[in-house]
Amino acid sequence: MGELMEHLHLPTLLFVFALLEVLKLGCFTVLWLPNRKEPGLEGWWLGYVIIDIGLFFIYGREALSIPFSLAILSGNICLIVGFYATLLGTWDFMERSRPRGWHHLPAFLGLCCAMALLVYFTVIAPSFHARVILIGAVVSGATLLQIIALWPMWRDRFHPMGKFLVVCLGLTLAVHIGRVIQPFFSETPLPGTILENNAHNVRVLIAAIIHAWLLAFGYMGVTVEKLVKRLRLQADRDPLTGLSNRRAFLEDAASLQVRDQTTSFSILAIDPDHLSRINDSLGMTAGDRALRHVANLLSTITRKGDSLAHVGGGEFALALPGADRVEALALAEIARALVEQYPAPIRSGSVVITISIGIATWTPVEPGHSPPPADALLQKAEEALSKAKERGRNQLSHNDFFTKAPPRP
Repeated sequence: MGELMEHLHLPTLLFVFALLEVLKLGCFTVLWLPNRKEPGLEGWWLGYVIIDIGLFFIYGREALSIPFSLAILSGNICLIVGFYATLLGTWDFMERSRPRGWHHLPAFLGLCCAMALLVYFTVIAPSFHARVILIGAVVSGATLLQIIALWPMWRDRFHPMGKFLVVCLGLTLAVHIGRVIQPFFSETPLPGTILENNAHNVRVLIAAIIHAWLLAFGYMGVTVEKLVKRLRLQADRDPLTGLSNRRAFLEDAASLQVRDQTTSFSILAIDPDHLSRINDSLGMTAGDRALRHVANLLSTITRKGDSLAHVGGGEFALALPGADRVEALALAEIARALVEQYPAPIRSGSVVITISIGIATWTPVEPGHSPPPADALLQKAEEALSKAKERGRNQLSHNDFFTKAPPRP
């Protein structure tokens, strides 16, 4: 491996590195432009832009005849500011409050001290080793704070890209800690400059290319993962009430049925009475407020593990895993009385709303019986709801659901 590193040409690698950085920044820009309001993405994009400018000063100083001190100072300051920008982006992405006011003082003083030391070890007492240790320490600190901020994603099994990003940041932290402690323990001296064509600088550049792309892939991956999750949530949610819609409800009910097929399962179909009268007399906005009012009240009586949804029109559905006929009737009566007890605040007054509820319950007759499909059980509940409406509204109606016993062997 060492012989291979000796034969690699550093200027060629620098050219490849520059092309890859342009490509990486282009991919990030394509993701950022249509999602500029997405928290964190702007900080990550800006951080990468500033870091690339810093690398341009450091690696391009000889080709562009930039004075040494100017190139080193400008490049390393850009690296410090760029990594701090990515840290702010991570805080924004995780919706953690940024330091504000006096809380900015420690970070500001830390950056000022780092820049003052950078000036000292570049202009007053030039030392490549000291600059490596300084930049490594700053980057390690910013990376560690990012890992801490992203740690909730590591613990969430629904964020595989979050885990990937934490791993990449962990590798970055290990690399920079290694660069900080290397001068104290390594018998091989560091090169005098990062542009010397030797195996050490080639390894550093190759590692920079790999981990820069891994980090960029991680940042873009968690952003896409978050956007997809949000789109899925919007597809599953009713925008008026914030509850699940019919499709999501049937999926949830089916998954609840699969978890336990040995106990009863009930579904309530709930519909406000005379909602059309409110729409006709007070307007559609008042009708929407009435629906939201009913949704809020129903949410207060749902048990842990239940699934409540707005399944269309004015109808709500509530899945009750483990609830038999008696329990379902009891909960339905609580819901009916609660909605009747608390009028909906509409305009300057209030409107008393009543609801009719249809109930369908499946009870396993013998071991081995499979529950009916969720849509079939909901249909039975809606048939019971129609009967409650026919009998005068503001009441309950129950519809048992039986399945045939499986054939005996």
